[in-house]
Amino acid sequence: MAPVQLGALSSPLLGLIVDRIGRKKSAIIYCISEMIMNHLKQYEIIAVFIFSHVVGVITTNHLFTNVLLSTSKREFSEEMLKVVMRDFTITGNMSAFMSGCIAIVLSSAFGAAGPFKAAVT
Repeated sequence: MAPVQLGALSSPLLGLIVDRIGRKKSAIIYCISEMIMNHLKQYEIIAVFIFSHVVGVITTNHLFTNVLLSTSKREFSEEMLKVVMRDFTITGNMSAFMSGCIAIVLSSAFGAAGPFKAAVT
């Protein structure tokens, strides 16, 4: 199943979960899920690696769901929501770029699992 399809399937469920348990608990679950995903990526077992990617797609979707629900609960105007999502996307992409640069350094120093060990930390 492609990541887009998995994300599309998990979105409605994640929205219900975030609404039910609250944004703060949901954010904590997101962080724990990310740590688990990064820990699993350190193993050289293909089934575990694939499972970690599935968890990664769901956690990323969880993050976006939490942000969208947070902004919609505050009744932002459509223009303000566009600004929030624009800024969220820009900072997310900048963070991904910087993370990639740091990952190169960590993998050179500690091997292929170095970036994932650092992410768990």
